[in-house]
Amino acid sequence: AYDAALARAPDDPMAKIGAAWVKLDSGSGYESAINDLKTLGIDRADGAPARDPASPGRDASGTKDAGRVTAWGSLVASGLLARLGQPSPAEAALAKARQLRLGEPRFVVRIALAELGLGQVARAAAMRERLYFADAWQDDPLIAVLDAELFLARGLPKEALGALGKTEGVRASLLRARAYLDTGESRLAQAEADRARERAPEHEEAKAYQALARVTARASERSALRTLAQLEKSSRSPLVTFLAAEAYLSAGRTPEAMARFARARTGHALAYRALTEMARHYLAAGESDKGAPLITEAVTLAPGYPPAQSLLGRYYLRGGQADKAREVLEHVVAGGQGTVEDELFLAEALVANKAI
Repeated sequence: AYDAALARAPDDPMAKIGAAWVKLDSGSGYESAINDLKTLGIDRADGAPARDPASPGRDASGTKDAGRVTAWGSLVASGLLARLGQPSPAEAALAKARQLRLGEPRFVVRIALAELGLGQVARAAAMRERLYFADAWQDDPLIAVLDAELFLARGLPKEALGALGKTEGVRASLLRARAYLDTGESRLAQAEADRARERAPEHEEAKAYQALARVTARASERSALRTLAQLEKSSRSPLVTFLAAEAYLSAGRTPEAMARFARARTGHALAYRALTEMARHYLAAGESDKGAPLITEAVTLAPGYPPAQSLLGRYYLRGGQADKAREVLEHVVAGGQGTVEDELFLAEALVANKAI
């Protein structure tokens, strides 16, 4: 549709922005999309179009609707920059888009998804709250994707699958792959990653999910790790690095996994999980001083993620703060997402509090 619009009107700024969205969603061609946006003047660090000095009401694209072009252009630039491993410019572009306060419901949804793309789960959840009053949008596929992402960040993969329903598309397939990995169903995860590749053959993250699923399924593990190593060389996506870290951890190659988690601790939708895994490693090694800041950062990004909350409770307990440990661990266990270990640590906290 955007190609047809560009064919009819090659200088239409919104058609160019739409074409950039298509490249972002296809998982490839990020650099060319950025270059296309530069023709609109969207090449500054904050993603905003340059002003046309000859006409203050216009931007460099020549459109009178400068505010809308700036908002949408900054927003898609944020997503592209994030995929290119440039979180600071991506944050700046997203801040510009937020600042313009475009009231279109689809724009609000895309803002929330962009927040998630940079690992800002709490901010995305706050944006979602604004959409409950947009009744006509509750069945939109983008809402389903947003809700699924938020369920995953609360450790609820089955609910994420339910939110997606029959939603089609690359992103929906990759979210299903993530959910199935979280439930331990590697074969189903690989099938969803395969579907994503059918729609977007060059999608870097789809390729990484395929390889990760093979590693967790113990199928062609060495070949899958080689694929991930090649992807890491060609991709700048921090999510690809994170998925490679998960694969190495699953393969029992912890040092290699931790090195990758450290490189993937910011700038992608699962950053809170990278931080959690690093914190878990340090706490297990008795290095609480290194683990504590990582736990705090993970909980700040994704307050509802049970594994991070669990580690926070254990950290409190080790530090002699049994009252805080009890509060956190009771919340995890009462939510039905606690492990046997969480229940044991909770019992220890209750004893220390003389509550049993």
